[in-house]
Amino acid sequence: MPKNSGKKQQTKTSAVKTDRSRLAFLTDVKNKLVKEYNNLTARLGSLLSKGKGLWEEHGAKDEENAAEVAEYQNRLSLEKNLEKAKSEIEEALKKVEAGTYGICQSCGNPIEPERLKILPSATICIACVQKSRGQ
Repeated sequence: MPKNSGKKQQTKTSAVKTDRSRLAFLTDVKNKLVKEYNNLTARLGSLLSKGKGLWEEHGAKDEENAAEVAEYQNRLSLEKNLEKAKSEIEEALKKVEAGTYGICQSCGNPIEPERLKILPSATICIACVQKSRGQ
């Protein structure tokens, strides 16, 4: 029996544990992303259905019209933010499927698992975020 066979077996066992751990992590992240995507879709649908008819009756006074315009602008801003969040989650899900999830778009290094747990749609590692902020 070669001297290195024990070390090779240990390395293989360690690699399998790492693969299982990574797979469990990715499964957990994917489930969180899908749940958040569904939540955003529901919120967006609710927002859009409430926005229907917003302009059907204009106020008789300028103040009423100003309030309607402000409400419309707020809804539009919220809609834009929800769409952006959905898009980010869609991209993260594509990366999970492609096997590239958790890789920093800026430097190519792995994104910290702690960061991904907090912000599953993160595309940049903490070091690159800090560099971009001049820290």
